[in-house]
Amino acid sequence: MKIIALYGKGGCGKSTTIGLLYNIMLKNGFSVIEGLNLNGADFSAVLEKDGHKVGLTTYGDNASCLKKPFELFKKYDCELAVSAGRMRRTKGGSVLFLESIAGKSAVTWHEKAIVSNYSDGFDIKEEIDGINRIQAESLYNQIIFNL
Repeated sequence: MKIIALYGKGGCGKSTTIGLLYNIMLKNGFSVIEGLNLNGADFSAVLEKDGHKVGLTTYGDNASCLKKPFELFKKYDCELAVSAGRMRRTKGGSVLFLESIAGKSAVTWHEKAIVSNYSDGFDIKEEIDGINRIQAESLYNQIIFNL
């Protein structure tokens, strides 16, 4: 299974971006096979389109919270999974877990894009929403490219 991991500091928008990715996938013909906590802030889901199965999870702060989503992804033989995670460079439990599932070379790491705080008249929330949307669209394109 190939894995795309979105990493960054807590509160930077990883889960929000994966939630936006989920909605983009649904709008583009993917359907949900099974989900865990789909109405919660953190969720996991297996989506399918044309026989291709993709797992999404907003969990990723530690290895123990990744076990259940990845059991679900294995159950459905997902080709690819997208996961959130804290900081890649710390080589913590979630990094080691993802690398053990996919192999070191099959994990593609994406740093969560963020907006620096500034106050020169720009609407920060609008900027953050725009960056999250653009990054979700980029992840969607990478998923399609890898299927």
